[in-house]
Amino acid sequence: MAMLAVLAAGANLAPAGSPFEDMPEPSIGLAIGGYFGSDRHSYMAESRLELPLARLDEFWAGYRQSQATPFLREGAQAELMHSRYEVEAGIRLGPSLCLLGLGGYRTVSAEDRPGSRHAGVIGAGFEMPAGADASGPELRIVGGGYLWPDGVADAWWVDVHAAWFLPRHSGADWLGTRVRPAFGLAADAELSGDASAVHSRLRIGPVVEFITAQGNTAWFQTAWCRVDGHPFYESDDTAWLVSMGLRSAMDAEAVGRARARNAAGWLPLIWGEYELGAGTDRTLQRTALDAEFHDFILAGRRFTGRLSYEARQEMRPGDYDNISYTGVVGLQSDLGWIPPGANGRPLVFGADYLHRSAHVLDPEAHRVPGTAPLARNSINLLPRLRLQTRGWDLPYRDPRAFDGGTRRLNDLEWRLTLGLDVGSSRERTGPAAQAGLRWDIASVRGFVIYAGGLLSAGNETPDWQTEVGVRRPSVRIAFRAERYGLESHLARGDTFVLVAGLLF
Repeated sequence: MAMLAVLAAGANLAPAGSPFEDMPEPSIGLAIGGYFGSDRHSYMAESRLELPLARLDEFWAGYRQSQATPFLREGAQAELMHSRYEVEAGIRLGPSLCLLGLGGYRTVSAEDRPGSRHAGVIGAGFEMPAGADASGPELRIVGGGYLWPDGVADAWWVDVHAAWFLPRHSGADWLGTRVRPAFGLAADAELSGDASAVHSRLRIGPVVEFITAQGNTAWFQTAWCRVDGHPFYESDDTAWLVSMGLRSAMDAEAVGRARARNAAGWLPLIWGEYELGAGTDRTLQRTALDAEFHDFILAGRRFTGRLSYEARQEMRPGDYDNISYTGVVGLQSDLGWIPPGANGRPLVFGADYLHRSAHVLDPEAHRVPGTAPLARNSINLLPRLRLQTRGWDLPYRDPRAFDGGTRRLNDLEWRLTLGLDVGSSRERTGPAAQAGLRWDIASVRGFVIYAGGLLSAGNETPDWQTEVGVRRPSVRIAFRAERYGLESHLARGDTFVLVAGLLF
């Protein structure tokens, strides 16, 4: 529960981050890429959270968390989940040098197979940042030792990051948006070893970074990758990884105002959420990122491409720790019809493809049938038709609810879905459908009291969910009850947790 308090408070701290300029807002990022030239791995999903904690003159501190999951080529099976949880502090010695200290915890768990490794880490190093316009060379080297290792034979670790970016381009129109790309070369080396051997995970390749229509960041990278016995990463492999990433920074002013600033274009809107939850017998961690990735006009109507990703990790007693990955890609458009109760905004109609896969983390060996992995949960809906009010998505909520004062809101937002089940692992009959309701009840001095729920049929996800809480533009605290709909060999029982979340 202590980490919940840190999350709830972190969104209201003064900006923090790099010690070389005004600290950036907290941010959340996602990268997805495919492997080429590998007979073993097919693609990779990675997420990253950066949360500034404090700054005093030349001293700063922050929390950084990252997760990565490589997927095998055979059966698109998730191989493992690698996680890093680290608190870092630094002190600036000049305009181009900062000393760093780091402590944290690293873990890797096999998915649907037994096996895990864990270790605390402590280390120190330095950072030499790029120039004020983010161009030129940058270098970061941090190293140290492992504490209380479990399954880790190595004694030390070193992380190296180096990059060189050309000055950002003055700008050009691309897909209807004025973009300012920056071209560079980036290299990362993560080393781990002892007196007799050195193990590594290496990446090096060109990268191009864009500022999106909303002011967030997107990037594309092609990198040569090699893993050689590193205890916290995927099995040994050498391949090319072609990836795309999105990063959303916390911006309270974006709530309800994003489209007013950017009517159309490339990646006009990116938003995300990071949650920690705790109940009497389990904990919950959830990372989500949503993007409207491009607008285009067809027959006089604007259509918008939509992408959503969610990773939901649940730590349960009795060998039922699990993680679920949900991806949605689709197309949506305003209908132009404003029915009663839609808060003066038109309804939105969309058609999506939804995929969810769920996996057990490090199951006990007696549960795994021989060399084959445990059967994973897989849900596929295509097409999945969606009708919703515009304010169902948080960035479109009315920002005046946070202006202060105490008053009744009574704002209702709703969503209906109907999908065709194609090859899901759960044996359920009938159509896949869902009804959802979100109710902003009242505002008390700028804190919005809300409630909501979901009820599903067939292979929609989750089976049901109810939530009541209080929300500010960048943080919320709530009580949630839900049934996520995993098979009994993956998870058992319903979830009841107190949740603290950051909104980006």
